[in-house]
Amino acid sequence: MLSTAVISLMYCSIQMRKRGLTADRENNMWRYLDGVSAPPAKKKKSEAGEKQAKYEKEERQRAFLPSWQKNRPWLKFVPASLSASTTSQTASAGGNMFCEICQAASQLDRSLAQKNVFVDTGCTSLCLESIKIHETSSNHLKAITIVAAKSELEKTPAFKMICSL
Repeated sequence: MLSTAVISLMYCSIQMRKRGLTADRENNMWRYLDGVSAPPAKKKKSEAGEKQAKYEKEERQRAFLPSWQKNRPWLKFVPASLSASTTSQTASAGGNMFCEICQAASQLDRSLAQKNVFVDTGCTSLCLESIKIHETSSNHLKAITIVAAKSELEKTPAFKMICSL
């Protein structure tokens, strides 16, 4: 069982870490207790983690994969170097991704275009995670509702109400 002195020393150690005091000063407190050693120091950021972050930021070449469009007919990719002779959508190292549903809905409700890079400028972060985040966003779900209501006017509650008059 830990004595109250050890518990209070542990509490002081935690408080010193919160205040940003140096580890040397913190470790010096433990020398006053017999038979108790200082807790292990925090692990420093690994060199491998730093290398991975540098690789992601500077060296990694992302590319659009056409397989991302498999269950997403609304997803369109415009390569950065779109030539007049080639109009097919192929994997490219640069370009923008657009959402045709959100673009169509933003023509009716301009508020959908705000904070939605898939509408005006296109998403340049060529990773699947960006697409997954967009397709579950509230703006995209609202755009789906708007486009569906426009294409299937007879099924909307407003149309049914007008017809019942």
